[in-house]
Amino acid sequence: MTNFDEGIEYLTTAIGNVPYWFWPPALDFVPDGVGAYAIDEPAPDIEDVINGGEVTVNGVPVGGFARGIFCAGVVNLIRRVNRKIVPTLDDNRYDGGTWACQNFWAPFMEEFNINSVYPRGTLIGRYFQWAGDPGFSAVIDQGHVAVLWDEHNLAEQKNAWVVQSHPAVGGLDWNVHLVQSHDDGYYDYAVRPEYWIDHDKGDFD
Repeated sequence: MTNFDEGIEYLTTAIGNVPYWFWPPALDFVPDGVGAYAIDEPAPDIEDVINGGEVTVNGVPVGGFARGIFCAGVVNLIRRVNRKIVPTLDDNRYDGGTWACQNFWAPFMEEFNINSVYPRGTLIGRYFQWAGDPGFSAVIDQGHVAVLWDEHNLAEQKNAWVVQSHPAVGGLDWNVHLVQSHDDGYYDYAVRPEYWIDHDKGDFD
């Protein structure tokens, strides 16, 4: 079983049972609990992901109860099940978010091409975009990350299912194929599984 397989096995009971949780741009942090699960600790019990809980940042409650997950939370939980650090910018306001993802894996990114062959477990993403200086300007696009449930190879009639949390699919689900999800231009980059999850690097204690 690969690291990716272990992550998907962990998420299986939550798929279809956790709503999307929107991260308002005005909240200048990525939560380490509900929403993003952006903390370098073993993954929580999956029932806690399904049921939701208190919103925390760096372990500190910031008020309110939430139930749901946004896109980067899927990647973070798969990493945490395998005891790997969440994507980092060395800035705990953004660690574990989509901006951190595209910077953390920048050396391994390839330009997304719907006609490329991608193996099961490939991470696909849309760029996070600031209006001006990063961290000091408005957000133009919050970006997106998702993973492929199975192989994508259109030449062999294989149109991969996309595992993601997105409002268009009702939260955490895998009910949309990649061609439909890409919609003639949505995704910007891909990171193959051996570069983001199926390796023995990046463990936390």
